[in-house]
Amino acid sequence: MGHTEKRGFVIDGLTRTGSTTLAALLNCHPDIRCLIEPFHPRRFDGQFHAMAMAGQSVGPVLELIWYRWVGIKHVWESTGWPFAENPKLNDEVVLGAKKVIFLRRRNLLRRSISSLISRQLRFWVGTREELYARLENVQLRNVTPDVVIAELKRDQEAIQRRLLLFLQHNVEAMHLFYEDLYAEDITIRQRVATINDILGFLGFAAIGEDVFQGEWAHWVDPNIYRWSSADLYRRIPGIQNIENAVGCDETGWLFRDFAG
Repeated sequence: MGHTEKRGFVIDGLTRTGSTTLAALLNCHPDIRCLIEPFHPRRFDGQFHAMAMAGQSVGPVLELIWYRWVGIKHVWESTGWPFAENPKLNDEVVLGAKKVIFLRRRNLLRRSISSLISRQLRFWVGTREELYARLENVQLRNVTPDVVIAELKRDQEAIQRRLLLFLQHNVEAMHLFYEDLYAEDITIRQRVATINDILGFLGFAAIGEDVFQGEWAHWVDPNIYRWSSADLYRRIPGIQNIENAVGCDETGWLFRDFAG
């Protein structure tokens, strides 16, 4: 399959921002093949990550990817992971894309706690049922306010650097918030409209509500895939101290207005 103008998009953002679900949604489209996290050190036998590190560039690796896939999902951490030894490679990923969908969460506190839970469980992708099965045999460790405050500060700084990078290099980026894509009170019409905005930005044909009701709807079913819940957070020792010390309107709350 040769190159086309529609090739080369990147779903970009911090971990736990709904990027896996968005990639799965887009892969429901007949014209889209989105490769999920090719630069993860433990995915695809680490071959893409190893090639990028060996050459200290993701450019040649992306050129190989674009021959088969029209897009990739790339997530990173404020620590520089998956390229902690050379964080600039994370910048190269989006600078080498034709278009970027930048995902983030308004509620940074929930993202931070969700990420901490994933690290403790070594579990990042799966259903809510699979998550709770893991929790049956694991006691989550205490998380202190100072740890969360430090992570929130790093996240905010990393997001601002990303936004500045887009601005400085005229990256064609669509900015999306997790809450606008996955909130439970969004109607089917609103959800389809958002998906079609994304498809339009990427240059692909829109879908109708009848099409969405099939495989697409499966991926946004909160009964299957939504991890965030008051019950989950309360499994963390001392979590109320986090809510009291860190929760605020700027970076979000864990329990307040949870339905939203």
